[in-house]
Amino acid sequence: MDELIRGFDQYMNLERNLSIHTRKNYLKDLNQFRTYLEENSCFTENSKENPWPHVDYLMVRSYLGALYRSRVKKVTVARKLSSLRSFFKYLLHHGEIRNNPLDVVHSPKTEKYIPTVLSVDEVF
Repeated sequence: MDELIRGFDQYMNLERNLSIHTRKNYLKDLNQFRTYLEENSCFTENSKENPWPHVDYLMVRSYLGALYRSRVKKVTVARKLSSLRSFFKYLLHHGEIRNNPLDVVHSPKTEKYIPTVLSVDEVF
């Protein structure tokens, strides 16, 4: 399992040329998801060595529910989903999984803020 994550890190560095900060956050998100799956006994003994093909959208939705219950901001949840999407696309492209469980999971709608503008008097 760690070998696939290391391969993904190399892919992000060499092929996608992502910044070190983006890569660090993506890897942190992946490890957090993996820890969640392990703590919630989402895997059988057969799937512990390479659990990624056994992940389904229900596991991802359960993880998202746990994030919402812990009051994680929607923008952070969206980033974590982006991390997982990139990783599972990588796994699909490299033949490690047959289908991407995140294809049916939608990102949360993030809050949109109205920008503050200067009044006419402030402009003058």
